[in-house]
Amino acid sequence: MYKSIYLVRRNPALSPEQFRERWKQHSALTGTTQRIRPYFTQVVQCARSDHAGPADATAAFDGANLLGLVDRAGGYGVFEEPEHRDIMLPDELATFSGPIKDSTLVTREHVCKPGPLTRHLILRFLKFAGGAGQEATFSRWCERQAERDVHGPAAEQVRRSVANRVVEPAPAELVFDLVTETWFADPEALAAHSRDAHSHTALDEAIGAFCDPTRTVTFVAHVNHSRPAIED
Repeated sequence: MYKSIYLVRRNPALSPEQFRERWKQHSALTGTTQRIRPYFTQVVQCARSDHAGPADATAAFDGANLLGLVDRAGGYGVFEEPEHRDIMLPDELATFSGPIKDSTLVTREHVCKPGPLTRHLILRFLKFAGGAGQEATFSRWCERQAERDVHGPAAEQVRRSVANRVVEPAPAELVFDLVTETWFADPEALAAHSRDAHSHTALDEAIGAFCDPTRTVTFVAHVNHSRPAIED
C-alpha cells in the first residue's frame, strides 16, 4: 500500500486540545468533498502523546497522519485539485502552521509484523546515511526491524510493526527516507518497551548502521481520529 504521511505543527493560535478537535473537523470537511476523499482509503490521525516513551521523543510537532492512498500519484496529485485550493487549503491554514503539502511524504508500506491498528504508537522519521543503494538499504532495515519486533526480547509488547519507504522527492522541510510505525496495546506496553535495554540497543545499532542519527525524529502518539474506526 502507498501512504501519504504528514508531520505537522498546530496553528499557534490553537491550544493542543483545540487543535485535536479542529483536526477532527478538518477530516470531516474532507468527507464533504467530491474529488478529495476518493484519493484516500485510510485516515489515522496521530496526536502527540504525553505518556512515557523514548527519551528522545520530540515535542516539536503536534500531529502526524497516516493516509492510505488509492495510488502513488495521488500523494501529491491531490494538492492540484481545485477543491483542495478552494476548500481544504483555507482550512489547513486555520488548523496547522502551514500547508500540509509542505509537510507530506509519499511512501510505500512494508509490514514487518502484521497486527491490528491500536491507539498507541511510536513513529520514527529517519534519514538514510549516504545516497546510493537505498532500496537495498531499506530491505536490510526491514529485516532488522522484523527481527527486533517479531523475535526480540520485547517483541511481545509490539502489536504491529511497519516500515514506510519514501518514494517521491520529499519537501524541503521534511527530508526523510523512512518512517517506521511501532504499535502497542496500551500506554503501559509502550512505556515498558521504551525502557527495555535490549530493544533500545538493537534500535540504536540499526540506526547507526543505516541512518544519520542526528536527523531522526521520534514521535510518541495516540490516535486522535481514524477512518475506518479502530476497534478497541
